[in-house]
Amino acid sequence: MLTVSGVEKHFGARTVLSGVSFALRAHNRAALVGRNGSGKTTLMKILCGRMAPDAGRVSLLSGMRLGYLEQEGHVDPNLTLYEEMRSTFAGVDALEAEVRELERRMGEPEASADGTLDDLMSRYSRLQDRLLHAQPEMIDARIGTILRGLGFVDADFAKLCGHFSGGWQMRAALARLLLDLPDVLLLDEPTNHLDVEATEWLEQFLLDFGGSTLLVSHDRAFLDKVCNRTLELSDGTMEDYAGNYSYYEAESARRFELQLAAYRSQQKKLEQDMKFVERFRYKASLASRVQSRLKLIGKRDLVDLPQGEERSIQLTFVPSLDSGREVLLAKGLNKAYSGRPVLTNVACKIERGQRIALVGPNGAGKSTLLRLLCGQEAPDSGKVTTGYRLGLVYFAQHQAEALMLERTVIEEVAASAPAGTTPGQLRNLLGGLLFTGDQVFKKIEVLSGGERSRVALARCLATPSNFLALDEPTNHLDIDARENLLDALEQYPGTLLVISHDRYFLERIAQQVWEVGPSGLRCFDGGYAEYRRVKAAERQEADRQAEAAAQAKLKQQKAQSAQFRDIAKQARSAPVKHHWTLDALEKKIFALEGDMEKLSVQLGDPETYKDAGQAQKLQARFDTLQTECQHLTSIWEEMVS
Repeated sequence: MLTVSGVEKHFGARTVLSGVSFALRAHNRAALVGRNGSGKTTLMKILCGRMAPDAGRVSLLSGMRLGYLEQEGHVDPNLTLYEEMRSTFAGVDALEAEVRELERRMGEPEASADGTLDDLMSRYSRLQDRLLHAQPEMIDARIGTILRGLGFVDADFAKLCGHFSGGWQMRAALARLLLDLPDVLLLDEPTNHLDVEATEWLEQFLLDFGGSTLLVSHDRAFLDKVCNRTLELSDGTMEDYAGNYSYYEAESARRFELQLAAYRSQQKKLEQDMKFVERFRYKASLASRVQSRLKLIGKRDLVDLPQGEERSIQLTFVPSLDSGREVLLAKGLNKAYSGRPVLTNVACKIERGQRIALVGPNGAGKSTLLRLLCGQEAPDSGKVTTGYRLGLVYFAQHQAEALMLERTVIEEVAASAPAGTTPGQLRNLLGGLLFTGDQVFKKIEVLSGGERSRVALARCLATPSNFLALDEPTNHLDIDARENLLDALEQYPGTLLVISHDRYFLERIAQQVWEVGPSGLRCFDGGYAEYRRVKAAERQEADRQAEAAAQAKLKQQKAQSAQFRDIAKQARSAPVKHHWTLDALEKKIFALEGDMEKLSVQLGDPETYKDAGQAQKLQARFDTLQTECQHLTSIWEEMVS
């Protein structure tokens, strides 16, 4: 469906892509992986035509359509959410309008007279087939399914896109792309701003998608679930792996070891050959053998030294003294914004050493609860009590706004570190968060939003603590940096309270799960995998009960219908009060309704009112029939009840 041949891209003296070639076929769901700066987004832009390659070409199979979701999705702020989604189907609307116009023209007498009817019918047949395939009657259902799957509620449909936050606008852009249903999907970080439920819905959508997909994501669990192929960009070149991210990780390590073994073996052989050459170079009797050996060396295809993984950077936290056994105690917390309750009567206790994941859908109040517990915001009522010798460090995305713009990266982090912290320790910390080499000397003012967020995280990690409260700490981190952070958190001796939508991250770090939802705060013992198992079992039980209730209701309705049929049958066979039988009564009501319908047609004709007297008579007759029909209908209801 999509073929890439020898693509190259250079920015000045720096080569980003060098001879990149691959093909995407139907049902390929390929992950595009590589370190930050390896050229993933550049390649995506070349594939969708937003950037021209310096060499090579990109070919899309004839008739195929390609759709691209960039990291910052764009929607029209002046359209409602529904209108933005409906705009995707402008082509279908135009097609339907053309079909209706052809129907009108075929019905005109002159179409037969001038001989154009056959041409009109031929075009109509082709367009009608296309319209039937487009299924315009299903458009609203598709819009609702995709918007609800990505977390929108029905009340959102009438809101202007400009009134949504950046994260929700990103969801809207993704929804619009999925509605357009191109043959090839290019998705750059599609799970950013999605909660777990929306991410799982997107996983299933992509698994059911019949086209091909190329996606960039730092969500390892998402890549493992969705992808059946992995393309790695490294030093401008591409390696192809026939499996998901876990397969790629294991296979790339195996390839590395094989190439390293081949390199070492070849180097050993070369060393032996060169020793032979040096030893006998000037011995006349062996001159022919020396020349032969040199020719063999020159013809040999050299195995490159494999590009090894960078030295594993160990993130370390600055420890402080242990806290007391009871870290935090909260009672009766209530919080509302603009009169809308977010948290109601929440109570919880955190003890030393607990590692808690705070989960729940977007908007449930997770971040609000974290701010209340950390003293960043006051509750409307209730109280939070901190324990003995608490060293709390709180991280949230907006903390990047408080950075000193005139400082360098390393200066900003050093300002939070305790006295005696060495530059090497600071560089080690920053390296684990993707700041390497001279990047640590960049001014904060020139950094992107994601880079500033990583500096803010580094400041938190450099601050002595025994309790870390982290709100989405893995945002803006690639998979390697997330692994570094995970390794460090697993070794952290204090207490952890973490909000994250990264399931792999939560499975490794959480020992207890707190769920924030409409019913308040629920605590689940065990890790995140156990929490998911319990929730799945609850959903199955709820589905079972709903199915049982539906079956019981259906059974009751059938019984009532049978009872009403028996009553009606008895009523039809015997006269009752008012001297009516049911059959005769029904015939009379039908006759009255028929007469009323005829009178309605006359009363709706403007010609009727040219004779005022006649119009009054017709209206009076209609009112009489209506009164009689209502009376007889009430008798009928008594007879069948």
